[in-house]
Amino acid sequence: NPDFPNTLSSCTDVMVFLLTLGHKPDRRPTLLQQSDNLLEALFLESASWLAIERATRSFVTELRRKSEECSTRITSRLAPGYGAWPLTDQQEIFSLFRGWDMKITLTDGDCMQPKMSRSGLYGIHPFWGKHLFWPLCPTPKVNQIKWSQCLKSIRDLESLVNDVR
Repeated sequence: NPDFPNTLSSCTDVMVFLLTLGHKPDRRPTLLQQSDNLLEALFLESASWLAIERATRSFVTELRRKSEECSTRITSRLAPGYGAWPLTDQQEIFSLFRGWDMKITLTDGDCMQPKMSRSGLYGIHPFWGKHLFWPLCPTPKVNQIKWSQCLKSIRDLESLVNDVR
């Protein structure tokens, strides 16, 4: 991806993530459309987009806070399907979470289901010259003491997402 060198050049690590609101925000507008309640379906779908935006913002706020505690900074989000990063690379992101109990799947066209979902990565770069480890994948082989000082687990961020839902 041509965006990687510019955005990730000073990064030592990346945080890869998947985020979803679940299936309910997809199902209800469909039912409303089928019963000819088009305006309600449109409003509900719009509200769902606002909710996934809020969940993403909450995730990033917490990630930024944890990063600052470790004297590191995060980059802007990179995601398959944006810029020059092909959507087909979504499969690579999902492969990092193989074995996790996830409610997100990929369609044959590499779009996420439920559609109110997000994926991507944030680069982590040192701030004030310090280097601390952040995971490349959800099962890192790292020094657990250093890891626990920065972020006990990626599951800490999952609880934040569940609170938003």
